Amino acid sequence: MRALTSTFVASITLAFLAGCGAEPTAVPSVEPEPVAAVAPAGSQQESEVETLGRIARAIKADPANAEATLSAAGMTADEFEAAMFAMAKDPAKTAAFADAMR
Repeated sequence: MRALTSTFVASITLAFLAGCGAEPTAVPSVEPEPVAAVAPAGSQQESEVETLGRIARAIKADPANAEATLSAAGMTADEFEAAMFAMAKDPAKTAAFADAMR
């Protein structure tokens, strides 16, 4: 499941970047965010795009703990996938997500 979640996040991220016409760039080294730092989905303090971007970055930084990261955010892998696809329908949100992933 962890490998599947990691592969899914990587695929979705690449699809968003390709859909926005962004050129892939070298990813800078990033310290993984602690799982406890992932706020529950729908937090009033950040937008849905910011939440999904932060969760995706945390999963990308530490794919082995993808399930724990999603759980800490109050989401399942299916809910995360559904939220990503819903966001992808909005070009403005897609562009904001691509920016958040850089």
